Amino acid sequence: MGYSFRTQINISVHTRLDIDAPRHELTPAEASPHVRLSTGNDELTIEKADTLFLIGGSYESRAAAEDAAVQWRIAVQASLAKLRIGADFGDRIPREPTQQPAHRMMEQRFGVPTFEGYNGTLVFEDDPSPVFMTGHATMVHTPSPERLETALKGALAVPRATPQAKDEAAYDLFSASFFESNPEARIVLLTSSVEALHGVRIYRGITDTLVNFVETKLPTKQYNGTASGDFFRYCYEIRGDITHGKANRRGRVEVTAAARQLGLMVSDLLAEPFPAG
Repeated sequence: MGYSFRTQINISVHTRLDIDAPRHELTPAEASPHVRLSTGNDELTIEKADTLFLIGGSYESRAAAEDAAVQWRIAVQASLAKLRIGADFGDRIPREPTQQPAHRMMEQRFGVPTFEGYNGTLVFEDDPSPVFMTGHATMVHTPSPERLETALKGALAVPRATPQAKDEAAYDLFSASFFESNPEARIVLLTSSVEALHGVRIYRGITDTLVNFVETKLPTKQYNGTASGDFFRYCYEIRGDITHGKANRRGRVEVTAAARQLGLMVSDLLAEPFPAG
């Protein structure tokens, strides 16, 4: 029995590896263990794929496969950075694959181990070779014409000063967050938007300064059941963990939920009239 690892890598739409093949061997094909890049689809080439998989196989133990997954991830990350290729490797800690009821049904029907795809690294037994089902559903926010009309009426009814440079910067950072699929990147952009909106130029006590700013602007608002200031403090702590390279950062699911709510908060802040001055 051997073990394999599989790391999902989401590639930026603005960058691609110029490889006109569905897979590319990173070790000699006959090597054991062996490692390759693959699109997971024989009809899709690497140069056209939004998602790639770093796959290693034939390791003697689960621990050996986990160690190799970490080392190969580090090496590929450094290589893609050198080539200026944007890539999201997902969660950092290798884990075992999981099954949902639909995956168990597929396994019973076809007799092949079937697991849920995962934006990160999975380590698993490679005999028999499993199948991974990865969904690519994308949520699209579509406010109705009536909501647009209501928002415009409210905006036009309130006197507003001409936006200052910091207001424009805050809006640009907020908008940029919608072009990011990585929730950690979204957290950094959205908290930076609040910094720009406040115009803060201090570093000592910056967290309390921004928390007070949010509480003053949104005194009755709650996000994820938490008062506005407390929720921003929580998001700013996540941002600090990211930007200071904390080893045990929060997981992808938690950060994704935080980024979604923080987007609502920044939306509410930007909807307020620009202060005069």
